Amino acid sequence: MTVGGFSEDRWRDIALTVRSVAPVDRIVVFGSRAKGNFREGSDVDLAVEGSAWTLADAEHAKELLEERFFPWSFDVVLPFATANGALSEHIERVGFEIAS
Repeated sequence: MTVGGFSEDRWRDIALTVRSVAPVDRIVVFGSRAKGNFREGSDVDLAVEGSAWTLADAEHAKELLEERFFPWSFDVVLPFATANGALSEHIERVGFEIAS
C-alpha cells in the first residue's frame, strides 16, 4: 500500500533512519504528503517528538535522510521547540504517524 507517495517499507526505512540519531517518541509526516496533494518531487516534512532531541539532531537527521533517500529533500522539525501554534495544529490535524 502506498501512502503519501511512498510504500510502507519506505516509510519504515525513513523512521529507522530518524531513530538512528536519537530515541523518538513519535514521528509524524505532515505537509503535502500528508494532505495528499504532493507531486513526484515534493519534499518530505517530518515532525519528530523526543525528549532528548535537539535542533542539531534534527539537522543531522535531515542530512542522513537526504543522503540515503536522494533525490528527495526533507524538513525535520521539533514541534515542542517551536512557538508556531499554527504549525503544531497543522501537524496534529493532517499528519500521519510513521513511528510511535
